[in-house]
Amino acid sequence: MTGLEHGFPNTGAHGTMLLAVMLDRRGDLDGSLNQERQTRIGDLRRQDTACIASMSH
Repeated sequence: MTGLEHGFPNTGAHGTMLLAVMLDRRGDLDGSLNQERQTRIGDLRRQDTACIASMSH
């Protein structure tokens, strides 16, 4: 019983820290992926506009 009581707080703190780091990294990843997606959407919109402009002439 003493061994478990002794082990849990350590594991808990370490686990929480790890989880926080992992969530942080995932947040970064989502951020950069989102940025990339926005850029790609912007490029596609520009291509569409250029295409429509060339068709109307």
